Amino acid sequence: MNKLTKSAALSGLISGVMFALIMGTFDYFEGLDFNPKKAIFQVVFFGTFMGIWNYFTLKRKAKRENQ
Repeated sequence: MNKLTKSAALSGLISGVMFALIMGTFDYFEGLDFNPKKAIFQVVFFGTFMGIWNYFTLKRKAKRENQ
């Protein structure tokens, strides 16, 4: 794995966990119980989306810096 891929994967993981925590907090204040399936779903799909997004953003930035 190169540095770009590691950065994108780490940012995706952190983004997914933070999103799940924030959404879990909203559910808590609405009086809903914690649903681990929902939290895992949010981490995986939001984290994957953000990881892919960050990968292409970082790749585009590196390409512009090299020109």
